[in-house]
Amino acid sequence: MKFTEFEDNDSQKMWIPVITGFTGKDNGGLIMIPDIDDTVIVFISGEKAYVMGSLREEKLPDKCYDPVKKYIYIGKNLLVAEDEKISFSQGDNTGIIITDDSITAKTGDSCLTLNKENISAQLEKSLLSIKKDSISAQLEKSLVSVKKDSVSATQDSTKLCLESKKADIKSGQSELVLDGGKTKLNGSSIDLNTQAMSG
Repeated sequence: MKFTEFEDNDSQKMWIPVITGFTGKDNGGLIMIPDIDDTVIVFISGEKAYVMGSLREEKLPDKCYDPVKKYIYIGKNLLVAEDEKISFSQGDNTGIIITDDSITAKTGDSCLTLNKENISAQLEKSLLSIKKDSISAQLEKSLVSVKKDSVSATQDSTKLCLESKKADIKSGQSELVLDGGKTKLNGSSIDLNTQAMSG
């Protein structure tokens, strides 16, 4: 069989066009060339030939059977398109989810989320949150919060709060307050150690 579109008709190998979706004048659309050893369907019309598509010879993964979703599955890479989100995963531990107002990336025990109001990062028991007017970091029972007019740190029952003209330290039943030149000290017992000064 001879094909007028191909110069090397005597060769046992030749390139023929592959029909793909969403192509246009700007050469966009899907670009998915069959791999070596793939089984393809070839359409022959007169002296022209086209690859119509590839035949699947193995069973689809169980995660790819929802008729509402669209899938691209290559090796361990899976892209899933839905009405409200797009997700991409690499194996079982790494993935990205994109919605109308957020992006979430996960790998192992790490997670990063970005949206219009907040950026948060988590690694096991550690959490970092960034908002327009505040930043907070937490590790188990320890918490540090930074705002426009204050900084606070908490560890179990101990808390430190710093404002523009005020400092407050609390630990259990004890409290020290420094407020505009005034000092307030509360506690069940107070121990003040002083050292004499010599001239």
